[in-house]
Amino acid sequence: MTTQLSLQVARDQQWHREMLIKEISSLRYLLRQGLAIRGHKEEEGNLYQLLKCRSEDVGTLSKWLNDGRYLSHEVVNELIEIMAHKVLRQILSEIREAEWFAIIGDETRDVSGAEQFALSIRWVDCDYTVYEDLIGLIEVDKTDAVTLTGVIKDALLRMMIPLNQCRGQAFDGASNM
Repeated sequence: MTTQLSLQVARDQQWHREMLIKEISSLRYLLRQGLAIRGHKEEEGNLYQLLKCRSEDVGTLSKWLNDGRYLSHEVVNELIEIMAHKVLRQILSEIREAEWFAIIGDETRDVSGAEQFALSIRWVDCDYTVYEDLIGLIEVDKTDAVTLTGVIKDALLRMMIPLNQCRGQAFDGASNM
């Protein structure tokens, strides 16, 4: 009896693992294409529709869709955040390998009226290919020079990017800086 239960639990875990991998690969595809994940109704969202389409080839995926536990907003948002952190860690690793970099900063208001500071890094790899990567969108209370300088220093410190390798800077709203 215990052996049968253990086997059933192992099969269930394997099935959940396989279905979660299908969901993650679908989510990754949508994110790479820059497509919306959700629609006005959950069943109209791109993630749900893509999984529904894939269920034609993977029969047990429709059971996963009907269950819906791993399609909640919280789970999907957490998966997106994990993927974003992985991408950011990879980009930061490459920036750290570059000898020099430049900072690009711009502040703007989002739709809710909150002031945001976009921080980008421009860098060159060993093959002399130029990259410009957004590494942070940081909400700020004020847009004065002291606040923005503190935000830049804090972001570079947290991302372990040495400020002494910075060889250029560009800011929109340069009068503040």
